Amino acid sequence: MKAGLDSLSDFQNRLETLAAISQTPAWPGLVRAVERTYNISRELEGEPEVNEALFESEAEKALWSLYNKHRAHINKLIEAGCYRKASLTYARTFDQPLHKFFEDVFVNVDNLAVRNNRQAMLKAINLLFSRHIADLSEIIIPEENAP
Repeated sequence: MKAGLDSLSDFQNRLETLAAISQTPAWPGLVRAVERTYNISRELEGEPEVNEALFESEAEKALWSLYNKHRAHINKLIEAGCYRKASLTYARTFDQPLHKFFEDVFVNVDNLAVRNNRQAMLKAINLLFSRHIADLSEIIIPEENAP
């Protein structure tokens, strides 16, 4: 959990929440969303800056729109310490759309500006969860739970 440790009780709350969610059907989707966005954007340094003018596909636009639609709500849940609801909302919001995005869009294209923009979008989605709750990018989900 690289999300930080400002308070032991908050850390315990996050840990207990993740332990409980790990026993639910939502867990694989949550881990997949965090892990996939981390893996493709991990080399991008600094804060992600997304330029919508560089979007080339509807899949990019749709995913970015989804992020912008749900970001404030998820952040409010996190700020209130409602980690379970934030985690489940994140998983429900991003798991399947990310799967579709990766089916439809090749991120590492030759055009560096487009590639960096796609990586920045994925990093923003990743940080929405991993910066405040937990970095789940090292969790291994058995293949039978893959989409």
